[in-house]
Amino acid sequence: MPGRPSQCNNPSGRAVDRAMSDSTEDLEQFDPHVYALVGRFLRAFTTSYFRFKLHGLEKLPEGPCLIVGNHSGLGVADVMCMLGAWYDAFGLERRGTGMMAYSFIEAPLVGRLFRAFGAVPASPENARAALRAGHDVLVYPGGELDACRPFYQPRTVVFGPRRGYVRLALDLGVPVVPLATIGSHWTMPMLPGGELVSRLLNTRRWLRNDRFPLPVGAVAAVAGTGMGIIPLWATGFLFLMGLVPLPARITSRLLPPIDLAAATAGVGNDADRVERAHRLVHGALQRAVQGLRHDEPERFPEPSTSRVSARIAVPPGVPSLPVIIPARREATLTAHEIPA
Repeated sequence: MPGRPSQCNNPSGRAVDRAMSDSTEDLEQFDPHVYALVGRFLRAFTTSYFRFKLHGLEKLPEGPCLIVGNHSGLGVADVMCMLGAWYDAFGLERRGTGMMAYSFIEAPLVGRLFRAFGAVPASPENARAALRAGHDVLVYPGGELDACRPFYQPRTVVFGPRRGYVRLALDLGVPVVPLATIGSHWTMPMLPGGELVSRLLNTRRWLRNDRFPLPVGAVAAVAGTGMGIIPLWATGFLFLMGLVPLPARITSRLLPPIDLAAATAGVGNDADRVERAHRLVHGALQRAVQGLRHDEPERFPEPSTSRVSARIAVPPGVPSLPVIIPARREATLTAHEIPA
């Protein structure tokens, strides 16, 4: 093909082609019938079992966006809640694609089901392909670091060193919509020590995992058997029961979109720009998680007009940088008002 001879003879170019081809194949495994069936079931189940409520859908921009959320309780309950709520709100009209850990999506039997209702293996290539196809993409950058944090950190957002979501948003110019969730931490409380166990078992190599899950119920079942308190025949049953999410109340809120490209336009160094953008997203998410309440759904109003307005006059030569973009209307923040 004219214009691509170097890529055809370049191993890295062929690797990119294969990655994009695999990404397209992952997206094509979506089955609208399975999605509708699973979506209806999860909506009914999560609103009754977890009493789940999602606020802030009006914050979503009209075009595709990157939804960045905090993760808890092994990441099971919050994903179920979001999937059911998304289907209830949009049906098949606005497709969302979720990034899922390989340890889940490559699992026998259930892996095919996950792909059928819209999940794909978590990778930059899959996220790019989904966004370019016009899908909203849901990511949990903290992964197991966030989902398996110990029980005494219910409102802490842990992303660790992971910044891939920032680079993706900057490269494609898509807005980031933080998704704050509370309550899911108590659906499966975790014991501390997961990072140590992960290092001892070298799970990074065979599970792509840096924090091994230690659910209280499952660990108690194994410990009880080892001490002779629980008979051996009951261990398997109690272990599996320890992996069943508890019926804790869960509430989520979508925050106003953040234009990372505009917010970091004045930062020259790429590494500094990525870190600055990460602090904007992580900071907004952490504050929302700390302040969110189940019975106070309107705790986060629109930004004050003293800080943000439809257009703020600035001195000549000083650019006006759009940072927070509520749906269907632009808001700008002057260069002098961007937080450090």
